[in-house]
Amino acid sequence: MDTFSPLPDTELLNPLFQDLEQKPLASLIDMLLVQHAHAVQAVQNASPAIELAVRACAAHLSKGGRLLYAGAGTSGRLGVMDGAELIPTFGWPTERVGFLMAGGMPALIEAQEGAEDDKEAALKDIDTIGLSPNDVLILLSASGNTPYVLALAHEAFVKGVLTIGVTNNEQSLLLSQSTHAIYLKTGSEALQGSTRLKAGTAQKIFLSTFSTALMAQLGYVYKGFMINLRPTNDKLRKRQRNIIMQLTGLPRESAENLLKESKGDLKVAVLMNKKGLSCDAAGVLLAQSGGDLHYALSLK
Repeated sequence: MDTFSPLPDTELLNPLFQDLEQKPLASLIDMLLVQHAHAVQAVQNASPAIELAVRACAAHLSKGGRLLYAGAGTSGRLGVMDGAELIPTFGWPTERVGFLMAGGMPALIEAQEGAEDDKEAALKDIDTIGLSPNDVLILLSASGNTPYVLALAHEAFVKGVLTIGVTNNEQSLLLSQSTHAIYLKTGSEALQGSTRLKAGTAQKIFLSTFSTALMAQLGYVYKGFMINLRPTNDKLRKRQRNIIMQLTGLPRESAENLLKESKGDLKVAVLMNKKGLSCDAAGVLLAQSGGDLHYALSLK
């Protein structure tokens, strides 16, 4: 006789939404928004664990490794979105970010049948990306029991990689198989099992919080500005100019000239302005300071 297996927290039926499709639209929208507010609280409750993970990740990445994101379905897509934004926002090197997605990149826009259960594909993906002990791997899984993700977690452990496991299910294997475990307690969904809702919202909040705090720890933020911003369009070029104007007090034309002289490097531009250095001298000082603008400015 078959026995019933307990469902993950995210798969339970939410009694508040048993008649979801029959609720007045205004009431339904309000109830859904309240659910997403619960996602914010879930991430706040995990704040101590997140702090420990950020500190460990910053120390690890200072050795020159990569920040890698892994997941399946919604979780995997959220990881790709966060990682891709590190490059234009913080100037994080393209070669130092990577992705392991169940089903590969085609799964970003179309579900790949059986991909999240494919342990063999996980092992192949690990071989392809070539994990190094200096890498950090963020593993995302709402249930925390996705075979593809668990296989990655095991292989990363064997290779000595720092792992951060993020899940919305307390009864999760991922929590016990990660260097740093992040449990986001969101419970059952408005639409039973649809973790693209508040579980996904919680993971998105975690990711943007984690990566922003991490980049700040690594010196990619200065006085609240995107100091490593890479201007890839007119909007970002204007933002870069405005950052220089606010940090130096220079008028527009002078700020634009400084940016040209600094070859578009905001840190170098600030050093040139604050310490009266040439572009080359500012670049040398910044390199000697490990890219830390605060430290470079403190040197005599």
